[in-house]
Amino acid sequence: MGKSLKEYGDMMKNNRQEDEAKAKSAADAFGDGEYEEPELTADDDIQLSEIPISPMILEKELKRGHLIAMRAQEEFIYVVEDKENERYHLFTHTFGEEAAGRRDCKNDENSLEMIKQMLRVADAAYSCIYYKDLQLPSVMAAMEQGIVSRFPEVEKRVAKKPEEGEEASAGKDEDKQA
Repeated sequence: MGKSLKEYGDMMKNNRQEDEAKAKSAADAFGDGEYEEPELTADDDIQLSEIPISPMILEKELKRGHLIAMRAQEEFIYVVEDKENERYHLFTHTFGEEAAGRRDCKNDENSLEMIKQMLRVADAAYSCIYYKDLQLPSVMAAMEQGIVSRFPEVEKRVAKKPEEGEEASAGKDEDKQA
């Protein structure tokens, strides 16, 4: 017979407590000491680093004003906090595509929890320090190129996708041979 609701609830509570303990140990390992933000200029490159997939670290990096990228294969989700307007800006982009999506949400606990939940689908997370006068699309493009360069299988998979016109002509060639 299956588990009772109480047993299932206890199991979920234990799993959540284990996840929180893992996140705290990752945050401790990542460092909680004094942090000195580097001074970047427009001539500097962006500073990109991989961070542990941890809600606590994600929150800490967002509060520092860093641009966060979450990667799930060739899908990217970017998050940055706009402290002046008390908003989070979220961008989505599929590597190799021209279009991207954008969403803004309030800088509150509900929005932060939603952003933390996005980590569940991420294969990796990255933090980017950048010169604040740079345009975000340029920073995200440079960040994405840097991330994808570490995963050549993503570039190969995207390069193999046929264009819409090629797909239609390939079907016509098959019909001629039959």
